[in-house]
Amino acid sequence: MPSPSVGRIVHVVAPSPGHLSDETVCRADIITELAHPDRSDGSESDVVVKVFSPTGDRYLTAAHDEVRMLPGTWHWPEIV
Repeated sequence: MPSPSVGRIVHVVAPSPGHLSDETVCRADIITELAHPDRSDGSESDVVVKVFSPTGDRYLTAAHDEVRMLPGTWHWPEIV
């Protein structure tokens, strides 16, 4: 698995705009900073991403999550 680094594109899980349910959507965002680059347990770093959203761009610190993919987390884009 690649290492997160500045400039890489990752998917960030966000609530689906206009929905009141628990629906989520993955958005392609860009890593702008590694929030905790020196993890001693070998886990992926939290990252700061530039979020490109229909409701406006913003920055978000997101934890890595390839399994549950909870809102506010990042994961590597799926290969299609």
